[in-house]
Amino acid sequence: MDEYQIKYNNDMVDRHATMVYRLAYSATQNVADAEDIMQEVFLRFVKKNPDFADAEHEKAWFIRVTVNTAKSLHLSPWRKRTTLAPNEELPHMSGDEGSVCHAQLAEALGKLSKYQGMCIHLFYFEGYSIKEISTITKISESTVKSHLRRAKESLRKLLGECEF
Repeated sequence: MDEYQIKYNNDMVDRHATMVYRLAYSATQNVADAEDIMQEVFLRFVKKNPDFADAEHEKAWFIRVTVNTAKSLHLSPWRKRTTLAPNEELPHMSGDEGSVCHAQLAEALGKLSKYQGMCIHLFYFEGYSIKEISTITKISESTVKSHLRRAKESLRKLLGECEF
């Protein structure tokens, strides 16, 4: 691998690492699994070395591969026979680090189901529409709407008076 390719790969990791990690964490609610998924996504990127039409295509590729990798993890025979211990560690949230509400939000997001967490992340953090989320996750638009509605209801109950 030449020097240019190494710099290009490092730039991709810098641009997409946080998004991939947060999406993986939303899908798994487990730091170790999120890190494994993140590693697998970037390994696939290096192996396949895809050409992207534009920045949006690049971002969509990383999201699609992250979602697929998370689904594969949940479907693995090992996962079906193993019970994981609860994970107390939460992903880094940007914003006011001292804010109690941001800490409560991170904790509340970790309590959502994997699909609710993914839909919330893609809708609010990545700015995708319901139709785009449906395409990315390969679930119907009405199911995406249901996941978003239920996730918002859960977050309202869990967060109470916090305002963002």
